[in-house]
Amino acid sequence: IFSSSKHAGEDLLDFSPVLLINFDDKILYSMFPEPASYEDYVPKDWNGKYEDFTKLIPKSEKYWIDEFNNNLFSL
Repeated sequence: IFSSSKHAGEDLLDFSPVLLINFDDKILYSMFPEPASYEDYVPKDWNGKYEDFTKLIPKSEKYWIDEFNNNLFSL
């Protein structure tokens, strides 16, 4: 599954969430791990934040948590 040119941890980052957009409250949350900061490019009436937003995601939508409550990014 993992390519030999990358470390397994780098591959896992490919599947981790990096953006959460709350259209109702006009908030963009970013955890994008690169120098480009999406939160700096939101419209004037929006709020852009660089922070861990995973606590805002319902457990049923956390595809990285398995049926035994294991975080697949931590394995």
